[in-house]
Amino acid sequence: MFFAKYLPQELWPNLPDLIPDNLEPPPLQLTPAQEFYAAGHLVGLKQFRDDTHCEVDISEEPSTDRVVPYVLNSPRNVAGRDVRERDLVPSFNTLGEQAGAPMPWVDSQHPTVGTVVSAGSTVHMGLHSGPVP
Repeated sequence: MFFAKYLPQELWPNLPDLIPDNLEPPPLQLTPAQEFYAAGHLVGLKQFRDDTHCEVDISEEPSTDRVVPYVLNSPRNVAGRDVRERDLVPSFNTLGEQAGAPMPWVDSQHPTVGTVVSAGSTVHMGLHSGPVP
């Protein structure tokens, strides 16, 4: 369920919306033939809940730390996508961009690559037009 929730499914794009955030599977009504193939899959948590001598506590919050990606010399659209994929916000300074020039590329970035920041932080990138070094 983790993979279905957090990895995009090409042929089933709305699948993550159908899975609860706590990743607990919905109750299943399986036929005898399906039960054979399921082989007790997804019954472990229910057994923990039903047994007073056993308990499980899943309480860790996911980290909000993000690592700033390396975007220097990347085209603007690629740099923006790479930054957004890390749950960060791209911001472009277009002072070095020339009108009518081919796709601008990133010639500076702040914070620097590898810096750990909070999700939602802004990555500032300077753009340059012309040949990439």
